[in-house]
Amino acid sequence: MRTLVTGASGFVGRHLLPRLIAAGDTVLGLGLDPENGASPPPGASWERLDILDAPALAARVADFRPDRVLHLAGQSAQGHALADPAPSARVNVLGTLHLLEALRRGAPTARLLVASSGEVYGSPGPEPVGEEAPVAPVNPYGASKAAMEVLVGQAARAWGARAVIARSFPHVGPGQRPDFALPAFARQVARIETGRQQPQLRVGNLEARRDFLDVEDVVAAYLLLLDPALAVPPGEVYNVCSGRARSIREGLEGLIALARVPGGGRIAVETDPALLRPVDQPVLHGRPDKLKAATGWSPRYDFPTLLERVLADWRRRTAEERA
Repeated sequence: MRTLVTGASGFVGRHLLPRLIAAGDTVLGLGLDPENGASPPPGASWERLDILDAPALAARVADFRPDRVLHLAGQSAQGHALADPAPSARVNVLGTLHLLEALRRGAPTARLLVASSGEVYGSPGPEPVGEEAPVAPVNPYGASKAAMEVLVGQAARAWGARAVIARSFPHVGPGQRPDFALPAFARQVARIETGRQQPQLRVGNLEARRDFLDVEDVVAAYLLLLDPALAVPPGEVYNVCSGRARSIREGLEGLIALARVPGGGRIAVETDPALLRPVDQPVLHGRPDKLKAATGWSPRYDFPTLLERVLADWRRRTAEERA
């Protein structure tokens, strides 16, 4: 199986590539400079390529001729999109258009998974949201993902793009940037443990409730959705989520409970106005029933284990910074 991964140098891509290689795939990863100085896993071909460079992308797709494609490239930090929406629109929308055109010309029969987001639902209310719910994003990031989905659906109808859309809800794990709440908290805890930060955590809105998954469970769902044995109508949408909403506060308190504060001290929590978003849905969580029925998928990692894995990663990274 020849598998192409865009955004291969990003958070999810670096968890995905080893699984593809272990399965015996011939893997080509495309992306920008690796995050955190990470190296590509052994056995992967990893090339620097910006998906906004349409001619270069088209040439590489035509040369590699993938059997399947996982489109992970995109701007994923909502804070960045709120501060400057243009990059999100360019990468998430125009980059996807470039990929669809490259596949239409160079690999029209390839199976394609496009990583979208639960943010396309906007603020649907307190109940878990299903794929049939209206798409009504309330922030630039969600809007860019919704526009991306429109392009994918149009390609499926117009020329038969064999695409499936995965609406992923927040996923967390080792190697993630501290642009997101839980890894940001874990990084601060690790710094407090080593005396590099005073025992005080800076936080934003702790009452927002989100549907968290471990990144490894998200990767597992993506691979199941691209299984050749799975009959998926072109353009079909699947939520990738746990079905349970947890407050940001619950994640913070879980990490603090795991902390090893020097001298047995306590960690104080301080709200930083700079970390508060102008638009922040009170709750956003999804229904995973459709994904489970189609693939048999279910999460392997519970929330406490997710927190332990994130904190262990930041302890390791903090120790490396000191070395």
